[in-house]
Amino acid sequence: MIDYALGVKIITVNNMRDIKFRVWDKLKKVFISEEEVKEFEVWALNNTNVFEVMQYTGLKDKNGLKEIYEGDILKYNKVIAEVKWQECDNCSGFWLESKGHIHCRWSSFEVIGNIYQNKELLK
Repeated sequence: MIDYALGVKIITVNNMRDIKFRVWDKLKKVFISEEEVKEFEVWALNNTNVFEVMQYTGLKDKNGLKEIYEGDILKYNKVIAEVKWQECDNCSGFWLESKGHIHCRWSSFEVIGNIYQNKELLK
């Protein structure tokens, strides 16, 4: 089943988490609208230099309100981290890149921005 909500394409697979994507338009510097997402397949968006496709981690922040996506900037105490996706030979998955040491659950973080609209938070 394919559904669209708030500019995010949602693919539901039985007994699995929703596979969601949000899309950043590099030229217009905005997340594209729900109508624009409907016009494209995610693979087509990802194979251009105009759009940046970010996948939903399946997790929400500590407040339970904001979904955590690749490219989000998270905060735990004074540590700021960026959500990244990594693929390698034996595994792939989401991880956090930060300047400080992190030893806590993902659910302890708060989403404070993303790398496109709030890059300054990573400095």
